[in-house]
Amino acid sequence: MSTAYRDSFGPAATQYVRSTSHADPVSLARMCALSGASRDKHALDIACGGGHSTWALAQAGCRVVALDGTPEMLKACGAEGKKRGLSFEVALGDAHRIPCRSGGFDIVVCRIAAHHFSNPLAALREISRVMHRKSRFYLFDLSAPDSEPIGRWIDTVESLRDPSHVCCWSTRAWEGLALGAGLRIVHSARYRRQYDMGQWLERMNVEDKVKVEIRERVRAVPPSWWDELSVDLNREPPVFGTPLLEFVAEKL
Repeated sequence: MSTAYRDSFGPAATQYVRSTSHADPVSLARMCALSGASRDKHALDIACGGGHSTWALAQAGCRVVALDGTPEMLKACGAEGKKRGLSFEVALGDAHRIPCRSGGFDIVVCRIAAHHFSNPLAALREISRVMHRKSRFYLFDLSAPDSEPIGRWIDTVESLRDPSHVCCWSTRAWEGLALGAGLRIVHSARYRRQYDMGQWLERMNVEDKVKVEIRERVRAVPPSWWDELSVDLNREPPVFGTPLLEFVAEKL
C-alpha cells in the first residue's frame, strides 16, 4: 500500500477496531459461509485493518494470517484478538507483494479495502499465486455502477474523506481483472446502504471544511442518482452510501 494509505490508517487503528460497520455480524457470517471457512483451513485476510474479518475466520476455526500495510493496524488487530481469546498470525505487507509462499492458502479474503489497490490486476495475480486449485477468494468492497459520471462522483467524495482512496471498480471491471489474473467469479452480489455520516467522517478525522464540502456535494446530487447512491436529503446532515460489491472467485 502507498504512504498515503499508511498515513491515513495508522492513526485511525483504534477507530477501525471499534467500527460498527466493519463489525456487522450478518456481513461477517456471509463472508465465512461463502469462503468456506471451517476448522483447520488456512486463511489469509488481506488489509485486515481493525481485524474484524480475521477474528471471524479464527472463530470459525481457521488458521489465519492477518496481513496489513500499517504496523498500527496489526498491533490493534492482535491486541483485540488476544482479548477475545483468539490465536492468529500477523504479517506486514499488502496485496501487491504478499509475503507468503505460493499455493499456501485455502481461503483468501479482502473486505472493504480493495479500493486502495494501486494496481488491482497485480494484486489479483498475487492473490491467485497464494491460492491453490480448490481455494476460494472472497472480496467485499465499495463499488461503482456502470455509469461513469456516478463513478467519478463516488471517487471524488471518497477521496475527499480519505486521500489514500484510489478507485471504486464496477462489477464488470472486476470480472475482467479477475480473468486477467487467472480467476473466475462464481458468485457476485451488490448491496446498497447508507453511511452513518458522523461515524464515517470521524473515523478518518476529516477536517471540518472537508465535511462541509462533502455535505454540499451530497445536497447537489441529481435526483436521478438518488436511488443508486441511497441519498436522503430529508436528514441533517444529508446522507448517502457508496454501493457495495461482493464476489467469490476460484482459480481457472
